[in-house]
Amino acid sequence: AKFGESVEYIPTRDILGIFRAVANRTADLGVVPVENSIDGGVSDTLDAFMGYSLQICSELLMEVHHCLMAPSAQTVVERIYSKPQVFAQCGRWLAEHYPEADLISVASTARACEIVREESNAAAIAHSAAATTYGLVILHKNIEDIAQNVTRFVVLGRESCAPTGRDKTSVVLSVAHRAGALHEALEPFRNHGINLTRIESRPSKRNPWEYYFFIDFEGHREDESVRRALEQVHKACIYLQILGSYPVADAAVSVD
Repeated sequence: AKFGESVEYIPTRDILGIFRAVANRTADLGVVPVENSIDGGVSDTLDAFMGYSLQICSELLMEVHHCLMAPSAQTVVERIYSKPQVFAQCGRWLAEHYPEADLISVASTARACEIVREESNAAAIAHSAAATTYGLVILHKNIEDIAQNVTRFVVLGRESCAPTGRDKTSVVLSVAHRAGALHEALEPFRNHGINLTRIESRPSKRNPWEYYFFIDFEGHREDESVRRALEQVHKACIYLQILGSYPVADAAVSVD
């Protein structure tokens, strides 16, 4: 949907592998899910940002529909493989149609299909295109609980993007563990008239009860108001990393 057939696609086992491939120049760009309209932030992606100095250079909104697939139409489904986020998005449907099946989480829907191709009495939940790729038969289509299931993907690169006039910036920051610290870090955005479009916390994984805050806001890091705001935010934080400034995505692309 983003690059068409003009590029070479390289699969990885998990999201961390995508970050690693771009960082070590095995790949020029990487595409990772960062947020879902039903299930919220994708923790594997958010955590990976802390280990790599990559830049977000684009975003893409996609309506992703899930399908249950197996090696044959006669498969007796006892085990279902997929990602934890996919199970969360299809929870009610699974409880109604396969209440006795074991739900087994794996790193990716691609890995789920690989496993199912070699096992008996097993099925995978993945995008419909995976059925063709892995030689599986679709048993049920569009099994997500909510039809308007939109996933936000971002494109990772090693260089920043120039302003377009309609941009968004993503940052991650941490503040001192004291009253009012987060308010002080966010106040410069209000003072400079910058609209925050998302804020989400993640455990630091370094010290208990310490958190990083992932923030998206309107504007480009080179805009004068954004530049001044970030200078003040930096002074109020103990850590600030700019994840990238990039064009705002248009309406969601439907992928059936």
